[in-house]
Amino acid sequence: MLHIYVNYPEAHFTTHSEPTCREIRKRGKEAQRLHSLDAHSLGSFLTQAARGEYPFGSDSSKNDMWLELSLPTSRQELAFVDVFQAVIGVRYLRLLHAPIVNHC
Repeated sequence: MLHIYVNYPEAHFTTHSEPTCREIRKRGKEAQRLHSLDAHSLGSFLTQAARGEYPFGSDSSKNDMWLELSLPTSRQELAFVDVFQAVIGVRYLRLLHAPIVNHC
């Protein structure tokens, strides 16, 4: 499983593959957006993201998002990050070229 953190104000993506990572446990803020995805839900999630159904903005309810991704291989999970970035980057330009950091 890959955990992906998307930060809009500071424009970056961080991936976490170690389930005990302390950074993952920090996602407990009130109204935290968390989406659990697998091979069956990816298509609809990306379609909704392309339509702007997951808005990003400066207020705390829209400034970040966590994704929990469970695909057959870690290679597929990491490739999804690039695809997701391209999809939401059309609407949110600051995320289009934001760095993707592999934390653990």
